[in-house]
Amino acid sequence: MHVLIATIGSGGDVFPYLGVGRALVARGHRVTVLTNPRFRDHVADAGLAFEPCGTVEEYDRAIAHPDLVHPRRAPAHVVRMLVETPSREMYARSRWLIRRQGVNLVLRHLIAMAAGWAARTEGVTEAVGTLAPLFWMSCHDPSQYRKRQRDRLPRWLARVRMAVGRAAARWVFDPAINRARRDLGLPPLRHAFVGEISGRGLNLGLWSPRFRPPAADDPVHGRICGFSWHDGGHQRPLPPELEAFIDRGPPPVVFTLGTSVVHHAGDFYAHALTACRRLGRRALLVGAPPRDDLGPDALAVGFAPFSALLPRALVTVHHGGIGTTAQALRAGRPMLIAPFANDEFDNAARARRLGVSATLDPARLDASSLERSIRTLLDDPAPAARAADIAKHLHHEDGAANAAALLEQFAGQPSRAEHSPGGPTDLSRHV
Repeated sequence: MHVLIATIGSGGDVFPYLGVGRALVARGHRVTVLTNPRFRDHVADAGLAFEPCGTVEEYDRAIAHPDLVHPRRAPAHVVRMLVETPSREMYARSRWLIRRQGVNLVLRHLIAMAAGWAARTEGVTEAVGTLAPLFWMSCHDPSQYRKRQRDRLPRWLARVRMAVGRAAARWVFDPAINRARRDLGLPPLRHAFVGEISGRGLNLGLWSPRFRPPAADDPVHGRICGFSWHDGGHQRPLPPELEAFIDRGPPPVVFTLGTSVVHHAGDFYAHALTACRRLGRRALLVGAPPRDDLGPDALAVGFAPFSALLPRALVTVHHGGIGTTAQALRAGRPMLIAPFANDEFDNAARARRLGVSATLDPARLDASSLERSIRTLLDDPAPAARAADIAKHLHHEDGAANAAALLEQFAGQPSRAEHSPGGPTDLSRHV
């Protein structure tokens, strides 16, 4: 089977699909990844074929735009820049790959809609991957869409809110999606956004059922697989400078804003340094530019594989992107989340309800609020104990392998790999 994986967005949107791609290759299948050239080397390192869509300059403009982290304007920015703008090229390249390279199955990120349109045009099987529970809109397990919202809603209120949300999606997002379809000569869709993120067939929930379990109103063909792990940590150790820093003292507090929000860091890293000095703790700033005010108890690095780094942290302070949240959960250390936009509010709320984290409003983030929040986490043994317990379970989950097995069954393709222990044997509600 030749699988085309189409994904778009930041590293947190790309890396989990590389994990699924590696699992498919291990089961004897061929995989091509259609994504922005910014990730060309990552795709090659994963042992997968690469097909470009867009330019590095377009990626940088989309990521650097201030609307990306605006609590209200971010969703419209994502649809405009990552759905509408690249649609013509993604549609054309997907159709070419299907026709010329014998693609049997298209697995797309839920916002890589044009790849799905190409699959339907060419008559091949299409599946959707959903990275964050926010997009499986449920009355039984309501998601958090904004900063200030009650954690638990009465069922009737959740239904009302969902109806309002669907109407708002039609008004805000559907015009851009249908403009893209019209430009491609395709008919408009009614309920375009909600319909496209739900998918026309198999919808893989690439998160742990411990993070968000199945709900009665999940997509009909929705299957929760577990987190898909991929960040390069399986291939290489930590850089020597980083390894030496960790080894020469107690575990540091790790501060990171992932691969997208980091472009809008503002004074985040300066506040982090001040807070750690007041706490008498060491600080590791991931994604921060070089600084001349670090001193011996702090280090700034451009990148580090979280799978190798975060288990050695004292606390992880981050923005709540689903990729970072997943790695922090697997690391088994408590976390502090400052959610900016999009799915981050919901991810932060779910981590808090698990008892492993606290939430800090980015609008109120300064050295003092960081110091207080980190101190509270460290003074209470419960978050660390709960985080360690959840990590034990996550280490036994292999969402990528489970997703690969489900894709085989969905496409009616046999595996050429030996049976993988713990993998799914049918299209059950969750793995």
